[in-house]
Amino acid sequence: MKKVLLRILFCSTLPVIIVGAGSAPQSAEPLWRRDLSTAFGKAVCAGEIGDKPLAAWATQAYDAQIEAHLVASRHGQPVATEDLAKRARGLASLRSVAGYSYGLCDGGQRGWIAVVPAPTALKLGPDQLTLPQTDLERLCSSYRVDFAARHLDAVRGLKQLVIFGSAVNTKDLGDGTISLTCQPRAPRWQGPVLWYLAPVGKGPEATPPDGDGLATATSTAALVPWLQRLRASQGLPPMAASDALNEAAANLAADGSLVHNRQLLQQAEAAVKPKNIELLGEDRVRAHDIASMAWLLWNSPRHRQLLLNKDANVLGIASRAIDDDQLAVLVIGKGQAVNTSLRTPTNKAGAAVAK
Repeated sequence: MKKVLLRILFCSTLPVIIVGAGSAPQSAEPLWRRDLSTAFGKAVCAGEIGDKPLAAWATQAYDAQIEAHLVASRHGQPVATEDLAKRARGLASLRSVAGYSYGLCDGGQRGWIAVVPAPTALKLGPDQLTLPQTDLERLCSSYRVDFAARHLDAVRGLKQLVIFGSAVNTKDLGDGTISLTCQPRAPRWQGPVLWYLAPVGKGPEATPPDGDGLATATSTAALVPWLQRLRASQGLPPMAASDALNEAAANLAADGSLVHNRQLLQQAEAAVKPKNIELLGEDRVRAHDIASMAWLLWNSPRHRQLLLNKDANVLGIASRAIDDDQLAVLVIGKGQAVNTSLRTPTNKAGAAVAK
């Protein structure tokens, strides 16, 4: 079974931010996403779904954190849709996500399965985004909608949108990306999950700003000088490498997951507190190349907010090889009496660590 991933993930910040709220936790039975069975399925079969969401957007699939697998036939027999459905449901339950889909390629010689965090499609019109209000209230203890502008402005191109009912007016936002993030009711250990990332207007730029050298970079350590350039361009102080945060990032990356584990984050927070460091948040991103990682980090509004946090002055970074990809975990904090002179990031034991 071959895996192809669309990897976009929300950054977890402390404390959790509430926009909408509900009551007791509920375990979600994953639902079949029929909307993904046609154009999106054809794109999966064609191998067009990659690190960036552009190909998925072309099929009007605005889900984030899509995990898709290609399934080969056995002994020359056509792939059975019943088997695909079972695999997809099982994977959705294993990943604690609410949506799944499946379909056939090449007349049944191959098949595909996919799982997504959201149980329903996002409705995105020219001037309006319609929230899946019933599902949000059923599955999320809180949720929020954020916007990241294509071009930076006085507030660094970031805006949290005020929500009244299920309709969000996007007409006056300009060009950029909009995201919807859910804090799941269950499991309780799971942190915020990005359900959707969608283009607004002309959408985002094809490449991240200040991205010189990223296209040829092979180590996630290259994200650190890129981040420093971004912050300098916005008049923000650099972030010094922190051994304590490097260790925290390595521990958080050990599970190889895209999921934010609130229990592990609490352990990391407790571990760096004696070093007089306040943990501001964690970014996780997985991609095949460093330039795609930077693009995803920049164009996800909540990622960008953490990267450009004005109080941040220390960071740690670690990476882990996952199949043919790399998972990068950035941990950002606020330290006391920090020397923000930059140190050169290096690789150590397979991890890209800022040292």
